Amino acid sequence: MGVYFCARTCDLLSIFWNNKNTNIPGNSIAEVCRKYSISRSIFDKWRQKFKGMSSNEAKRLKVLEEEKKEFLLKKELEIQVLRDIVKKNF
Repeated sequence: MGVYFCARTCDLLSIFWNNKNTNIPGNSIAEVCRKYSISRSIFDKWRQKFKGMSSNEAKRLKVLEEEKKEFLLKKELEIQVLRDIVKKNF
């Protein structure tokens, strides 16, 4: 994981939304990336992922992604427990 993952999701979204208009002097993509120690490719990925969304929609997307990850981890744990039970019974 790179440096950019140390910030919370809302911080990452804030960086993107506050700097998405890179036509303003002093707000070029290179300057934004240097300021927040992120790579140009990361900025471009955020732009692709979040363009056309409001900040609330993007935040909701992140919440849903985190909930999905938690759900999948719980299901994987349940499957492992059931496998262990089956092994012990047979």
